[in-house]
Amino acid sequence: MNPDHSQYTIRPAEPNEVLVAARLICADDENSAQAERSGRFLLDYLRAQKLDLTWGVLIEQSGRSISACGCVESPGSCATLLLPHGPMEHVDAPAIRQAIDYLVGQCKLRGVKVLQCLTGPGDARQGVALTSAGFKSVADLQYMTLEMSNTDTRKAFTSSLTFVPYQSVSKSVFEEILRQTYLQSLDFPELTGIRSVEEMILSHQFTGEHDPNLWYVVCDPHNEPVGVLLLTRVPMQSQLEIVYVGVGAQHRGCGYGKQIVEFAVETARRRGVNGMMLAVDTRNRYAVRIYETAGFVSSSIRQVWVRVFVTT
Repeated sequence: MNPDHSQYTIRPAEPNEVLVAARLICADDENSAQAERSGRFLLDYLRAQKLDLTWGVLIEQSGRSISACGCVESPGSCATLLLPHGPMEHVDAPAIRQAIDYLVGQCKLRGVKVLQCLTGPGDARQGVALTSAGFKSVADLQYMTLEMSNTDTRKAFTSSLTFVPYQSVSKSVFEEILRQTYLQSLDFPELTGIRSVEEMILSHQFTGEHDPNLWYVVCDPHNEPVGVLLLTRVPMQSQLEIVYVGVGAQHRGCGYGKQIVEFAVETARRRGVNGMMLAVDTRNRYAVRIYETAGFVSSSIRQVWVRVFVTT
C-alpha cells in the first residue's frame, strides 16, 4: 500500500488503534483533548446503534499518525466513508486517495452496494479526492431540528389517517407499501432500485436506536395503506429522529405528508423527548416546506457523495 514516491505510509489500523483512527477522523490533532472527546463520542455513538468503525486507515509521516479515514459498514449492503473533519492541507491528495481506495476495496470484498460519504460545504479537497476515487455528488442533505419547547402544546392533534404499528401488519403488506413510497420519490432518486426492499428495511433498522414501536403503516379513512412513518431514538440524546416518511406514489397530493409529520411531532411530545431531528434531500422542496411548517429549522447542510457497486 506504500508507493515509493510517497512520503507517507498508509496502513490499516490495528484493533488497538481504532480510537487513534477515530480521533484523527474527528480532529487534525489526535493528541488534543477535543480529539479525545470527539473520537470516543464517535465510537460510543456507533456502538449505541450496534455498529462500529469497521475499517480504519492511518496515514503516517515519519512514524507518526497525522490523519485517518474510516468506514462504517451497516446491514442492508451499505456503508459510510468517513474522511478527516479537520483541514487536509497537511496531507497530500494522493495519500487521501490511497486511503479511500483501500476502503473502497474492502467494501467491494464485503458485497457493499452503496458507499456514501458526507462532506461539509466548501470541502473542495475532499470533493477532488472523492471524484478521483469514482464517487459522484448526487445532492445536498439538509439537517433539520425541532425543539419540543417551541411547539404549541395547546393544539390538539387530529388526523383523518390511522397509524398502525408495523408489527401489527403482515410482512408482505409493510414491504409493499414501503416499495410504493420509493416510486418516483424526490429523495435521492439516483439510488432507487439499487438495493432490495429487504435491504432498505435493514438499513433503516440500524439508524439510531431502533424501536419497532416507533414504526407505523399509515392508512387512509378506508383502511387502505398509503404510506409509512419510521422513527427512531437518537443515541445518547433526548431526541427522536424521523428516519423516513413515505407516501405511495398514487396517494400523493392529498395532504397526507403533512398529517404524518404532525403525528411524528405528537409522538415525540408524548414520549417526553426534548427534540427531534431529520435529514432531507434539499431538492424535495415539498418535504422541506412540510417540515418548516411543523416548526423544524435548518441546522446544517452536507453534500452527499455516492459510489455504487454493481453486483451480478
